[in-house]
Amino acid sequence: MGKHTKSDNAPSQFMTCPMCSGSRRRDGKTCTWCHGNGKVRSR
Repeated sequence: MGKHTKSDNAPSQFMTCPMCSGSRRRDGKTCTWCHGNGKVRSR
């Protein structure tokens, strides 16, 4: 139960994701930590 996918609480994962700081990036890309089909943006 450590891995979460798009099929499981996708919007909620943005709120708890340490990599994307709880939201979609301004460029609209998501992060691989929560969705895997986006890109992790290094800060």
